[in-house]
Amino acid sequence: MRKLYLILCFSVLNLFSQQKEFSSHEVEFFVDGKSKKIRKLEAQILTKNDTLIGEFKDGKLIFPFIKEPFILKMKVNNQTLSSNEIENIHFINSNSKMLFGKVKNFKKLESAALKNGTEETDLDWIKYSNFFCVVNGSNYFIKVNNWTKIKKLIFVIINPQKSSMLTIQQEVSKK
Repeated sequence: MRKLYLILCFSVLNLFSQQKEFSSHEVEFFVDGKSKKIRKLEAQILTKNDTLIGEFKDGKLIFPFIKEPFILKMKVNNQTLSSNEIENIHFINSNSKMLFGKVKNFKKLESAALKNGTEETDLDWIKYSNFFCVVNGSNYFIKVNNWTKIKKLIFVIINPQKSSMLTIQQEVSKK
């Protein structure tokens, strides 16, 4: 009986020691600053040694904790984004909010210059007129130089804390 008890204890300890920790991310989708329903979401994390598939369930994207730099690939409602290598693993292990979006019409978005009441004659106009609020009614801005030459911008903002965030963006130029 004692042997059976030891084997059972060892099995339970072994089982729990192999379980992975997971991070859960609330995901929202935006088109030209307006919230849209997510019909389909696919996500992968590529590390040097592994490809991890995210699970999208009840509005949350779930990944195992990452221990090394990674590349994030996401596809939301047929809009695809792929990052460069991300060194700071904190962002993907942080149970954060992810704002994924597409901008096709920059004229529908509010610039930081307009939001701050800056006018074209002010010195800060040029600096702030290239920052666009990509989520209506928020303070999430993305800098876009030469926005008149861009056909489409795909972005994801990962915001684990109010004081820091990671922005990934891909621009498709007009021909």
